[in-house]
Amino acid sequence: MDLSNFKPFTMVAGRSFVTISKNGVAFSQAAVAELEKSEYVIVLFNSQEKQMAIKQARQDDDNAIAFYKKNRKNLNVRWNNSMLKEKIGSMMDWNLHNDTYRVEGKYDRENQALIFDLLSAEKS
Repeated sequence: MDLSNFKPFTMVAGRSFVTISKNGVAFSQAAVAELEKSEYVIVLFNSQEKQMAIKQARQDDDNAIAFYKKNRKNLNVRWNNSMLKEKIGSMMDWNLHNDTYRVEGKYDRENQALIFDLLSAEKS
């Protein structure tokens, strides 16, 4: 049997989440797996609907930023970018110095993107 059309399946526990805090923006293992361990992504915002999306990208795409490093064993991704934290904090009127927020993502297969409805964030 020819297995050339088969792709490996990465099994991880949990669901796709992003956690936003003073320490950074962290994506769960499931989020990284759902994005197919993409090395680059594009961060998109819908300020009107209070949503953030992380879309798979290629290195040469406009606005592409490094996401997952293929040589890592750990599937978690954390960004400690102050501009990103400030953008999310000000859009949502969150105090990220004292509070942490967790948002479940929904995968949009057509756009190869995880969409996070920030209005559904759980404060922890």
